[in-house]
Amino acid sequence: MRKYPVSSIQYLVSIFLFLLMAVVAVAQTPTPLTPTDQEASESSNISKDVQKLKDNLVNKVAQIQKKELRVVVGKVTDVAKTSIKVTGEDATVYTVTLDDVVTKYYSLKNGAKKDLEGSDIAKGDYVIVAGIVAGTKVTANSIYVDTQVIVGTGSVATIDKTDFSVVVNSFNRVKYTIDIESATKITLLDSKTLELETAGFSKIKEGDAVHFVLTVKGDEREKNRYSAQKLLIIPQEYFIK
Repeated sequence: MRKYPVSSIQYLVSIFLFLLMAVVAVAQTPTPLTPTDQEASESSNISKDVQKLKDNLVNKVAQIQKKELRVVVGKVTDVAKTSIKVTGEDATVYTVTLDDVVTKYYSLKNGAKKDLEGSDIAKGDYVIVAGIVAGTKVTANSIYVDTQVIVGTGSVATIDKTDFSVVVNSFNRVKYTIDIESATKITLLDSKTLELETAGFSKIKEGDAVHFVLTVKGDEREKNRYSAQKLLIIPQEYFIK
């Protein structure tokens, strides 16, 4: 058998130990992320953020659905960044909180529903607010901008043929000055046949009973003068039989 000098054996052992340590060191060194790995990591973080936003939205909607929604109707009297003030029909002032995630805005004018932005809500708008109401505090779920109308019944007191308007004393003791516009739809009850027919301004007489639908625009409510949307005239002859 061939024998190696002691110094040679020590030399071989040293080389073996060196190589073993090198292998262990390589095994323990973490593999650097490739560009594809980094993109996947960033994409994963974005997906987590999106999911978090979705979860928050679902939670807010669920909270609203668990509570009873009510409706507040009135005119916008003040607009701020995160809230508006709405004065109701009974003069109650509501503070309506707007939520960037939950609150949706719509227009119901001209008989069609149309999406709006929060920035479209302006002072003087007639709105219907659906949301959670606690006293005079409202958390808005939906806000609808509509045209305010007044519906009532009364009798014709005076007729102004110059500016095509009539003064009506309503049965709730309010006196309305009503402008007859070119778009106003006037229907007349024939006192003999009891059939309805389309009529014009000239067919209205003092003492006639009238059912009216009035459009409120701007500050008309303050001066108590409105444009007529629809009028149903019942001649006084109908009552004299």
